Amino acid sequence: MKDLDHPRVLHLIGVSFTELNSPLVVLPFMANGDLLAYLKDDSYNLLVEQLIQFAIEIAEGMEYLVSQKFIHRDLAARNCLLDHDLHIKIADFGLSRDVYSSDYYRPEHKSRPMPIKWMAPETLEGKPFTYKSDVWSFGVVFWEILSRYAFLFKIFYLFYYIL
Repeated sequence: MKDLDHPRVLHLIGVSFTELNSPLVVLPFMANGDLLAYLKDDSYNLLVEQLIQFAIEIAEGMEYLVSQKFIHRDLAARNCLLDHDLHIKIADFGLSRDVYSSDYYRPEHKSRPMPIKWMAPETLEGKPFTYKSDVWSFGVVFWEILSRYAFLFKIFYLFYYIL
């Protein structure tokens, strides 16, 4: 993680240790928290243009990770953070635990829970994660973002088939 350097990827500032030698990861402050919580907060009046910009920034970050031969394996809106200017930084590279535990399952042969809702079908069958499985996860994240206005899609769908 220390070698990753891109405006859409959260960078590691450093590591510190407590008196008991427990490591503490030092990361930049992300004023607006995670994207999922931000999207769920109805007090924010988000335009579809802003939602698309979130998706573009996530795609830029993921493109960088692929260029660095890095597979994220857990891309989700909860792992995308927003800075004070509402720009996305991709985070959670296996260093943190997630509070949304219901979105995970724990396979019998692994000790770490897996994000089943965002996993590509082939990875559920035990095949290895690749950049292609990250592309699948990006599609799910894109749906998470646009589902903020899911009712607009339903209206569009109705009008499309009525006309």
